Amino acid sequence: MRSRPSSGLPAVHEDDALRALRATAEIKERLANLASELENNPSMRFEFRIGVSTGEIVTGREVGPQFRVTGEPLHLSAQLAQGASVGDALLDERTRRLVRDAAVVEDSAVRATPGFRLLGVEAVAPRY
Repeated sequence: MRSRPSSGLPAVHEDDALRALRATAEIKERLANLASELENNPSMRFEFRIGVSTGEIVTGREVGPQFRVTGEPLHLSAQLAQGASVGDALLDERTRRLVRDAAVVEDSAVRATPGFRLLGVEAVAPRY
C-alpha cells in the first residue's frame, strides 16, 4: 500500500477494484430508485449506464486546482458505459478477474461492447 501523496490524490489500495464495484452497485441501486420515482412524471426521463475498468492512469495538475487524468481505463470505461443497456453496469475483463470471488456477473459478449454485466456484489468478500 502506498501512502497518501502530497498532491491530494487518494492512496492506492489492493482492493480498489472491489471498492469500485461496491460503489457501482450502490450507485446503480440509488439511480434505479430515482428513475423509478421519476417514471410517474411524463415530462422527465432518467436513464443511466455505467462502465468500470481497472488499470493504471496518469494524473497531473493543470493550471489551478484541477487535475488532468488520462489512461486506457478511462477510455474503456466510457466504451463499456456506452455499450451497456439502460440501468446496467458493465465491467472489463481485468476488473472481473480482480473481483472474481466477490462479484456476480454474466458475460455480455452478445452485445457490441464485450464485457461483463454486474448482477451483484457479495456482502462479504475475501480479504486481499
